[in-house]
Amino acid sequence: MSRAQPSPRWPSCVPRSPRGCDRILSVYGFRCPQRKGVADFLQEVTSKKDQKQYWAWPDKPYRFVPAKEFATALKLFHTGRTLAKDLAMPFNRSKSHPAALTTTRYGVSGMELLKANIDREILLMKRNSFIYVFRTFQLTLMSIIVMTVFFRTNMKHDSVASYVLWYPYDHEDKVKKWWIWGYWISPLMYVQNAITVNEMLGNSWDKVLNRTISNETLGVQVLKSHGVFPEAKWYWIGFGALLGFTILLNVVFTFALTYLKPNGNSKASISEEELKLKCSNVNNDIMDANPLASRATLQLIGNNTETNLEMLEDDSGPSQRGMVLPFPPLSLSFDDIRYSVDMPQFVTFGTTSNSEMKAQGVVEDRLILLKGISGSFRPGVLTALMGVSGAGKTTLMDVLAGRKTGGYVEGNISISGYSKNQETFARVSGYCEQNDIHSPQVTVYESLLFSAWLRLPKDVDSNTRKMFIKEVMELVELKPLRDALVGLPGVNGLSTEQRKRLTIAVELVANPSIIFMDEPTSGLDARAAAIVMRTVRNTVNTGRTVVCTIHQPSIDIFEQFDELFLMKRGGEDIYAGPLGHNSSELIKYFEAIEGVSKIKDGYNPATWMLEMTTVSEEHILGVDFSDI
Repeated sequence: MSRAQPSPRWPSCVPRSPRGCDRILSVYGFRCPQRKGVADFLQEVTSKKDQKQYWAWPDKPYRFVPAKEFATALKLFHTGRTLAKDLAMPFNRSKSHPAALTTTRYGVSGMELLKANIDREILLMKRNSFIYVFRTFQLTLMSIIVMTVFFRTNMKHDSVASYVLWYPYDHEDKVKKWWIWGYWISPLMYVQNAITVNEMLGNSWDKVLNRTISNETLGVQVLKSHGVFPEAKWYWIGFGALLGFTILLNVVFTFALTYLKPNGNSKASISEEELKLKCSNVNNDIMDANPLASRATLQLIGNNTETNLEMLEDDSGPSQRGMVLPFPPLSLSFDDIRYSVDMPQFVTFGTTSNSEMKAQGVVEDRLILLKGISGSFRPGVLTALMGVSGAGKTTLMDVLAGRKTGGYVEGNISISGYSKNQETFARVSGYCEQNDIHSPQVTVYESLLFSAWLRLPKDVDSNTRKMFIKEVMELVELKPLRDALVGLPGVNGLSTEQRKRLTIAVELVANPSIIFMDEPTSGLDARAAAIVMRTVRNTVNTGRTVVCTIHQPSIDIFEQFDELFLMKRGGEDIYAGPLGHNSSELIKYFEAIEGVSKIKDGYNPATWMLEMTTVSEEHILGVDFSDI
């Protein structure tokens, strides 16, 4: 089972629970905190930047322990020996069910796959029937218009010069010998010959001008004068060649899609620091540590005795400092925000109506997505915008950011006490979309430089701009990847987590005071999500106002936020305030409501909160959380 962000309860549901690794890690001096998910702990304890926070020996200095040591220790531990014993046993096919062993590449035959794809394309054509009907009508009409051009054409057929033939190829005799192969493999040559022969050998060109000179018809003379084959068989040769080229090119294209692999390796870009660390793990070297430490620690595991190790202090994270370009810290407040759109219209014989919606009991002409939302976001405070699917999280953020071009927006939005003006607000705000879209053929630095050129004021000189970009790269920890190509997602270049940090950096180089982020941890595993959230926290520490929509975060990610704005399905707010230490303020608020069950020890407050505020729970408790 592959999990990106497993819940804290997940390890207890899996045989050979990862909690057995606690004994190995405790020998090295690391311990999982009580409110920490085991899966998140195991991922972060192998990271050089995150490992130090789990150090549990206060009387001894911390040293970085590479993953190679943990892997070696696992082999000496009873779990590792049991695993090695199981892997050493030969595979017994007689104990496996025949259905568990695949014998073919695909589950169905090739004809079934072909039939399924054809049915799919026919279904798509039916769903887009209007487009196909319109295009057919358009092409038919244009063909008729072009055809009428020749209705009043009266061409003379009394000399060879009376027909001017445009032919893109020279006569066969005029083509050079080393280029003659291109003449014979060109589909246009066969098509042009077939069309010309079909015209010139018709009744309009069958007269003989002067039998004393030649018995050839006028059409044959025209063909010979332009270097076209005059035999009637070339009509069928051209038709057959065109059909053959069509089949050949489609077959070659099919084989190319089946067997050819894309250029380049599907590898993510890594920094020099990470590359050195990987090399040290492969070579069994320990970076920034006493070489005797590894042997001493392994002896400690094998003999279960204590030993004194020489440990070195690791560098902490980047310290915060002021930015080259100043920005005004701004707060965002909104009151009674309502957003609605027109009811869906159904097209019937060229007319639109919503009679079907009204027949189902819907009498309103507008669909209300946000119902009287009020709140505020402050500088230097990281706010989480949460809610179940369909609560209107992204809709609210789009309305506040001014990204909604349709619908009807009502209510008041103010920036530090002044009414919001979208033209000026766009210059002090940034928006990080959920989809990371970047140019694949440029480097990380070039992406940021291009964004800075377009969005920074013109009075910022080149040197200041470059210094600011350097600071932003350090802030989001992209400096080691400065010259790395962005690449294509899932193919090459930056990883998903690195692309997300680049998205944040592209907005930061515009020097905004307010930043909106839509699902910054979506699609990331626990380790990558922690890296992105560390970048977001660094951004907040500069004094900016940061608002993030987030969906089912882990305990660690959830408690990195300072405040929470919670919404329920239907576009209503049910909580807006601080989280508190270990989410104490949030838990205290909801547990004070009559009927709400207490949160269990070690349970994720975010998951508990979402479960307690569903519509079904409201019906069971007989309360409306938006009214409390």
